[in-house]
Amino acid sequence: MLPILADEIFREGVRGLSLLVSSAGLGSFAAAMIIAFKGEIQGKRIFIPVSAVIFSVAILAIALADNFHIAMLLIFFAGWGIVSFWPSAIASSSRWSQIRSGEGS
Repeated sequence: MLPILADEIFREGVRGLSLLVSSAGLGSFAAAMIIAFKGEIQGKRIFIPVSAVIFSVAILAIALADNFHIAMLLIFFAGWGIVSFWPSAIASSSRWSQIRSGEGS
């Protein structure tokens, strides 16, 4: 998707592709650092769905974006949203499995 966005939609070529991929990487890195330094995330019942919504809205908005720099910002949030969602959801479901089996008591 990103090569098509960079080259055919925004006419930015290789430079544009590298900026889009870097934006996704920076968003993912920011989310990973927040999760790593924060440790246990309070309010997972809110955090997990909000992360999923941010990712989904960012992806949908990218399809509507007509400005390259806006697309870069949206891709940053898509990277942040997906990396925030999955580890939190997996940790939450693992903890739930432990509680249900009696191991987490």
